[in-house]
Amino acid sequence: MPKPNAQKADAENPNLSDAEIAAMRPAREVLGEAFVERQMASQRPRERAPYRYEIFRDKAGDFRVRFLTPSGEVLFSTEGFRTRQSAVSAIKTIQDTASSDRIEDVAQTAGL
Repeated sequence: MPKPNAQKADAENPNLSDAEIAAMRPAREVLGEAFVERQMASQRPRERAPYRYEIFRDKAGDFRVRFLTPSGEVLFSTEGFRTRQSAVSAIKTIQDTASSDRIEDVAQTAGL
């Protein structure tokens, strides 16, 4: 008897109830251990990679900070700082003020 396509089954049943998972346990002999483990793993909370700051040196030798998404996309990069401590201070300032409610659209006020 051919085994079902596990990836297709994962996509069609991404969120199984506890009762469904329990019902699948005897299916290990028929469907295979890996298939059932994937189904059960789909119920576990997934950890997301965190957003992160990176400090790096630019071509001029200055320290810069860039803020990256979990997928590695750069959202912004700072100006150059002469010391690493200045770059770390910039990160701390951003973290302390990032929850500000104020958004200022300078493009609107400049008539752009």
